[in-house]
Amino acid sequence: MQSSFIQPSQTPKTVAICCPRCAGSTGAIGEGKGPHAAKVTCRDCGRFIQWLSKRSLADLLGGEQS
Repeated sequence: MQSSFIQPSQTPKTVAICCPRCAGSTGAIGEGKGPHAAKVTCRDCGRFIQWLSKRSLADLLGGEQS
């Protein structure tokens, strides 16, 4: 089990990205660790896809994140 599951009351931000495991087309943006601002996991199978920098996260969210 992953420790970073999204609570049912939270609505995760999503990004269009292809999962290498299941070919799903939507990634959920979750909390980052260390130098990473956020991580992207597959909405369909839960596989980790990539880390996001602060700049990448700001670009994806359209300025919602400072």
